[in-house]
Amino acid sequence: MARRVRDPHTLAFTLNGRLWALTGAEHLAEREVVAAELIAVAERTGIAGFAITGPRRQADTLVGRGAPPAAT
Repeated sequence: MARRVRDPHTLAFTLNGRLWALTGAEHLAEREVVAAELIAVAERTGIAGFAITGPRRQADTLVGRGAPPAAT
């Protein structure tokens, strides 16, 4: 619904909630996709809190895959 009404703040909040709901190794691929979308929304809109949360959740997913994130 947030996509349909084009509300980036609600979309970012919803994507973040989705990431918290996707636990377990069976959801790694979906978490990568959702984290990437959260990062894109945060960068496009300048939502500071999610600009930090998105990359962190992406790093968590990489660690879940056994691949440590690259240092930046």
